[in-house]
Amino acid sequence: GAVLYGVWPASVSPRRPGGDRSRPAPAHRRAGSARVLVARLGAPATRLAPTLGVAPGTLVAAVAGGLVLALAAPLLAPVPLLAVGGLVAARRRREVADRRRLIEFLFPDVVDLLTLAVAAGATPRQALAGVGPRLPAPFDITFAELGRRLDAGETFARALDVLVDELGDPLRPLVTTLVAADHDGAPVLAGLERVGDEARRRRRVRAEEAARRVPVRMLFPLVACILPAFVALTLVPLLYGSLRSLSLG
Repeated sequence: GAVLYGVWPASVSPRRPGGDRSRPAPAHRRAGSARVLVARLGAPATRLAPTLGVAPGTLVAAVAGGLVLALAAPLLAPVPLLAVGGLVAARRRREVADRRRLIEFLFPDVVDLLTLAVAAGATPRQALAGVGPRLPAPFDITFAELGRRLDAGETFARALDVLVDELGDPLRPLVTTLVAADHDGAPVLAGLERVGDEARRRRRVRAEEAARRVPVRMLFPLVACILPAFVALTLVPLLYGSLRSLSLG
């Protein structure tokens, strides 16, 4: 014992068996490990985030939170990822709904342009080819794809299916009218006029429905913002004056 004490450095205390095994890692090491984890998750998150439609930081935070919860409370580990999944699903539903509303809003104008082209003497194919490049998104891309299919040799009726596949059911009456005109020789101008009238009527009905929903949407800001100010400016002074008169009396 004396020999060991004599040769042991004075600045180092003897290590007791098992004494340092339970000591936690220093704070700077834990912070460094967290930074390394975030850095490793950052590159995959940056590539995956645009596909999911979320910010890379949100995805990294969700994955890191899931890993932390997996160590602390395993049953709660999926919660951050489920939250991000819910946000992604809600955002995609909103994007799909917004795109459909845009298509329904622009569709009557598209039909009117086709009607003008046919009334000027163009065939349905010429009308589609001439109007397509002048249409707003997303009609321009779909009409360009329609032109490529026709140039590739597809039949007119089969190529028109791309309009319904890409733009949805609002364009089905237009496709039906054009196919009937091409296959059966039905008067295309009268059919386009009927489709345009029906599309404008539906757009007007949707606008009226949206206008009727405005008062309901204004109810919450009215109650949450104006009513408290009204109470603070009218009722509070009256109550204060009444209480003050009672206290003085």
